[in-house]
Amino acid sequence: MLTGEYAILHGALGIAFPINKGQKMLVKNARGSDLIWEALDENGEVWFDAQISLYDFSAVKTSDPEIATRLQHILKSAVRLNSEFLSTWSGFKVETQLEFPVYWGAGSSSTLISMIADWAYINPFHLHFAVSNGSGYDIAAAKADRPILYKIKED
Repeated sequence: MLTGEYAILHGALGIAFPINKGQKMLVKNARGSDLIWEALDENGEVWFDAQISLYDFSAVKTSDPEIATRLQHILKSAVRLNSEFLSTWSGFKVETQLEFPVYWGAGSSSTLISMIADWAYINPFHLHFAVSNGSGYDIAAAKADRPILYKIKED
């Protein structure tokens, strides 16, 4: 992003360039009634994993409680936006794969929100604003295939 987040939050027009490296997500049905999450880095190594109960979204086990809490919040918010999402009581195995080093950050949260929104059949901006106080420019950039101009619309 060439325009600062703070400026965009206060009405400025921003320009964002999507990076050519992103994140992919594969969702498969699994046994049981839990969500098994594995996040792989650019080398295919697990950098985060969690088992989340679909009954109450508690973390049954996780490699990083802080990341698990964020993931739980995103998933619960997706369910609030689409009550049919994750309502079948069947388990899932989700694997995400970064195309860049974890320490870059580089929009990994925004691409995750965008991918979960696609999976849940909800608007990614609605999910973003349910879990974040940011401007949403990063969601727009995650969906873009070329540079974009971004401005928050008044309600």
